[in-house]
Amino acid sequence: MTNTDKKWLAPAVLSTILSFIYISTAPTTLPDADAGEFILLAKFGGVAHPPGYPLYVGILRLLASVTVFPSIVYQLSLFSVFCTVASAAVLFVLFSRLGASVFSVFLGVLVAFTAPGIWRIATTVEPFALNLLLSSVVMLISLELFFRPEKNVVRLIGALGLCFGLGFANHHALVLFAPLAFAGMLRSVGKSRPIALKSTGYFALAFLVGALPIVTLWGGNADAPLSWGPLKDFSAVWAHLLRKDYGTFQLSASDTTSYKALSFFWTSLPRELGTVFFCTLTIGFLGACGNFFSEKRHKATSWFFAVSAFSLLLIGLGFFALCNVDTNGGGATIVHRFFHPAFPFIALFLVLGIQTIRDRVPREYEAATFALATFLICFHLQSQWTFCNRASETFAEVDVRNTFFLLSESEKPVLVTFSDAEILGALYGQNILGLGKGVEVVQPAMWGHDAYRWGVMDRLGIGLHPDARLQDDWKLALQAVPKDRDIYFSRLSDELKAGWPGQLFRRVRLVRWYRDGLPPDPTALVNRDLASFSYGLERPAGGSELSAWEAILYSRYNEWFQDLATAQNNSVNHPR
Repeated sequence: MTNTDKKWLAPAVLSTILSFIYISTAPTTLPDADAGEFILLAKFGGVAHPPGYPLYVGILRLLASVTVFPSIVYQLSLFSVFCTVASAAVLFVLFSRLGASVFSVFLGVLVAFTAPGIWRIATTVEPFALNLLLSSVVMLISLELFFRPEKNVVRLIGALGLCFGLGFANHHALVLFAPLAFAGMLRSVGKSRPIALKSTGYFALAFLVGALPIVTLWGGNADAPLSWGPLKDFSAVWAHLLRKDYGTFQLSASDTTSYKALSFFWTSLPRELGTVFFCTLTIGFLGACGNFFSEKRHKATSWFFAVSAFSLLLIGLGFFALCNVDTNGGGATIVHRFFHPAFPFIALFLVLGIQTIRDRVPREYEAATFALATFLICFHLQSQWTFCNRASETFAEVDVRNTFFLLSESEKPVLVTFSDAEILGALYGQNILGLGKGVEVVQPAMWGHDAYRWGVMDRLGIGLHPDARLQDDWKLALQAVPKDRDIYFSRLSDELKAGWPGQLFRRVRLVRWYRDGLPPDPTALVNRDLASFSYGLERPAGGSELSAWEAILYSRYNEWFQDLATAQNNSVNHPR
């Protein structure tokens, strides 16, 4: 075996292990609501929610054009697997370039990429894994620039521009890597004005080339089951790209949810990595910071470590300080999806920490060190497997199936939803699972936004009350629904309890799934004809037990049961 073969053996083995882990835990049913949106876009076209993710949606369209696996969810999720494994390989090369041993790099990357913050984005149909790959490539190019390869500076800076252009067409979180890239460009260019001007031109041109997928946002496909469009002019596209009036992040915190998200990120890291590896991460971070002030430091390497440490703090402090989501209940699942930008830096300092410990272990204890590391990584994988195994999760799709089963007793049902998760799940059930063909699914909370067009709603004239077009008022919107329709609400909100619209329609019911089966007398839940709560008929994952992740999602439903019991003034056996 040649030295070149040996050089690539370790990353090949790492990629094989990660591929096996991710493919074994990839989902075959609906993973979560946003995944339902991207699956529908891949199948039927349209514009995704802001910022549109045109690069990712375009790739999914290509992947969905050929049927390879019976489950389209599984087929599309394999692209996320590929991006995550490729990202791990890129980081392996990067950390080896910094002089870390194969053992330290292998162990550090494996631990980081089997933490839930990475594992779960590797096994879903969302743009996070592609963003992770672009972030890792930006880190590698930035490292090369720190070592000032004079002949390749302009080309490398052009490659950075291409990555950021692709990132702008995919996921804006790549901007968090701009400080590292900018520091690398400044160091490589130095005081040479001609090189600086030429590099700037290459960067700008490559950025525009990478951002070309954005042109697909114009027009869109109004006939798709769902589409945030059509976007007819530049101002509409620009507002969409900038997530104007939309999203879970804002430039100023309006309440305490931002600080809850900030606290949630830092307190979750010990659980993500395990206590031992979190301590190792801390050692690596402190060691890198200390190396910057050492007289024996390598200048380029120490500056790279310093800017990486700053970037990690920028993500872990500034980024999550803008997160406008309450982490209580289901909000934790939303915040957790944004962990991935921090993990390339977490992997870096984890590798440095392992290397620091390994350098201080006498050679006669290397075999014992290897055995201990093997035990720790096996324990880490075992402890995270159940939590990250999407292949065993059926919660979302079972909920969709049960909801449509409960609506099947009506001839003209209208399902009124109050969140993106609910309407995305319903539209996935209709167009992918073939359920509820006669059901009209609407979301009045967003009817005042012209860009928020959910398929047949406009064409059927449902929810288009003139005043409702101007404000988010579900009561006004419902006045446009034909009175001979049966209305089904997906949840019991405070507004519904204050003014139930039962007098407007021939039947108004509340539907939501319940995992413990039917009670002896379901009619006992009906009180003053306000609502009847229909119990679900199917249990998730083939039994009464939920996975760890499903339990987090299920916590939200518990709150709805409590509200229902209070509103109907009945004693109900609540979910456990």
